[in-house]
Amino acid sequence: MTTKRNHYVPEWYQKRFLKEGQNTFFVNTVQKNIKLPNGTEKAITPKIKIKGPDKIFYGIDLYNIFFKGIRIDEIEKFFFGSIDRKGKSGLIDYVNNDISGMHHSFSDFLEYISIQKIRTPLGLSLLKEKFHPKMSYAQLLIEMQFIKHIYCTIFAESVREVVSAKNSNIKFLLSDNPVAIYNPQILPEDKIFRTCSLHSIGTQILFPLDLNHCLIFTHLEYAKNPNIADTLKTKTNARNMDTPLIYLEANIRKRELSDNEVLIINNIIKKNSEKHYAASEREWLFPEKTISKKWHEYTDVLLPKDELYKFDGETFIGYKDGSVEYRDNLGHHRKMDHLKIKNSNTGHERYFDIQERNLIFINACNDILDLNKGKDWNFVRKNITNDQVIKIFKFFSSLFPRSCNILELLPTKEKNISRILYSGSINLKIVQTKIIELTKYFDEVFLINDFPNPEYLNKKYNPIENPEMFKSELIKNLSILFFLKPYIANKNIHFIPNPMIYDFNLRKYCIKMFEQRLKNKNYLPKTLQIDITEASINSAFMFSDETARRFISENINLENKDLDSIFTKLKNDYLEDPSTLLQKTSNQLQFHIYEPNLEMSFFIAQIIDSLLIFSDIERIEEFKDSTKKTTEHIIEYSIKMPFEKKLFYSNTDVNNKYKTTKETIFALYKSIKNDTSEINRIGIFNNAMACINNFNNSFTSTLKTNEFFTENINFYIGKSENFYLWQSLRLLACFSCNEYEKDVPLILSYC
Repeated sequence: MTTKRNHYVPEWYQKRFLKEGQNTFFVNTVQKNIKLPNGTEKAITPKIKIKGPDKIFYGIDLYNIFFKGIRIDEIEKFFFGSIDRKGKSGLIDYVNNDISGMHHSFSDFLEYISIQKIRTPLGLSLLKEKFHPKMSYAQLLIEMQFIKHIYCTIFAESVREVVSAKNSNIKFLLSDNPVAIYNPQILPEDKIFRTCSLHSIGTQILFPLDLNHCLIFTHLEYAKNPNIADTLKTKTNARNMDTPLIYLEANIRKRELSDNEVLIINNIIKKNSEKHYAASEREWLFPEKTISKKWHEYTDVLLPKDELYKFDGETFIGYKDGSVEYRDNLGHHRKMDHLKIKNSNTGHERYFDIQERNLIFINACNDILDLNKGKDWNFVRKNITNDQVIKIFKFFSSLFPRSCNILELLPTKEKNISRILYSGSINLKIVQTKIIELTKYFDEVFLINDFPNPEYLNKKYNPIENPEMFKSELIKNLSILFFLKPYIANKNIHFIPNPMIYDFNLRKYCIKMFEQRLKNKNYLPKTLQIDITEASINSAFMFSDETARRFISENINLENKDLDSIFTKLKNDYLEDPSTLLQKTSNQLQFHIYEPNLEMSFFIAQIIDSLLIFSDIERIEEFKDSTKKTTEHIIEYSIKMPFEKKLFYSNTDVNNKYKTTKETIFALYKSIKNDTSEINRIGIFNNAMACINNFNNSFTSTLKTNEFFTENINFYIGKSENFYLWQSLRLLACFSCNEYEKDVPLILSYC
């Protein structure tokens, strides 16, 4: 028999709030105002009802899916059946402080609280807002199951205190939104009260366990320093879906609350309820009547008073193979003090951002390679040593240590700054042409820095253990970094590490999605094929001229050209290319990376609020195949964009014309961002493209052909909606701790 009533607050949990021998609650409804015909509002006083656990906190077909008229209740029976069964056991162990039982059930307990935050009607509506307004209810239920662990890391790393009402005449309330939140800067009537981030440093989470016990989660930073002025700022190392270390005996259980203190907690529970809340006694339903404290003063009751030492300090774990795992009190996997900088005026500490770390790294490489002592780059290409390779890679891993929170370091969204994220192959030639071109038309260009991090590489293929095989890769990467230094310093280019590399769970989820999406399809882009071929030729020259000649004859289409002339040209290219190693060696690793992939491209673009540009048309085809987007739903326009051959052009008139095109593209981006009307979008897009095209034609007619060239750029918008991937939205919901865009309004690609 299928289940029609789906309890979003389980009956077994409700019964923990009934007195012995009692089987019904006093249930009240949240007071609401209705608008009268004359425009005034009238408060409707709700009637208190008496109901049992089976009659409250449920929804009709809340978790059921219908297929051809047949009700399917597997989510209720199997998904929540398992979670509630394990969660009940975990909750009982936790209340009883059964350490032995908690060893087996504590993770289930945290999972239960996490999904309880999501499974209510309010939680599901907020989850839909977190994803996309066009999400179907069936898809929403799928995503709910997928992200059931989303808050477990927050709970595990917080200070956990169980406060008791045993000595109080008043006991804890129960509501239709049991996982309550409190932040002293947000009042219950504020619009953001329901959506307050759990990662805000001053946000506390309250979860009543029964009549006499309430669990309070507090971020350690806030517990140690409750006088923080801005309690809405994001906590340090904020993240979801990690694998934190937990000391099970680290729980604070000393405080016995007075009647007034219980009333304060009950008022928070009541204000968090969406429609209904319940109590074992009628009088408990109105805690606000006798509270004298103001909302922002509730912190005196909620903050833990002592035993914070249980959650502080550092943890080291040694394994049989000799390896050691580390965690600090904020969840970092490596010591991070050397990456902090203090403001001399305010005393406020912060971590170096990505731009600062890149510049520190570039300067350190100059020192290690003696480039600051008169050595030139060609000397380095010929004479780089294993010791220098080891020093450089060690320094890089110290700046971007294992599990470094890259998302936390990304620049925040800026309304008046135009941004674009490049997705595709990266080498020095591409950077010097395609990437630098983009800085003419966008304020900030984001580029993935795929510098190999030794902390994530197997010993056999690790530059610390085998530096010789990384010389070529290091020269290639450093040539890009040295070239980009002025652009990084001016924030024209953000050279960011791939977040997927530094977050194990993000990488695991992303690869799984990638494999499911691709199946047996192949979208090998042309630029990547060219990059692989050129690198193979250069590797052959590193071995010997004879090897290079043989490779060219066997793998390159000579098109009736003389082998000697082709060989001479390619060797000159190899010698003159600043990104190639000039040492004779046969054992060099090659990294050919086409990043970020489709999921990560959307993921990053939606976090930083940017356009996307793909280096190849194949990525657009991959996107179309991965969604229901077809040529019928996409408007495409190809434009010849002018670029100068010189990297820095001082002509004021020319720079002003670049600025005009830049402003037109940005205006187009902002216009279509919130306009879903197909007619409006098409009109705005066509007008902008015609404007840019006409302007570029008049612009290029005045240019000298030996100073400028043109590149075909394709512009794409959706006819009636912007571009998005369910895969990237899932990743954003799981791993982004800040606000993000629900889609990408405009995509570009090179032809």
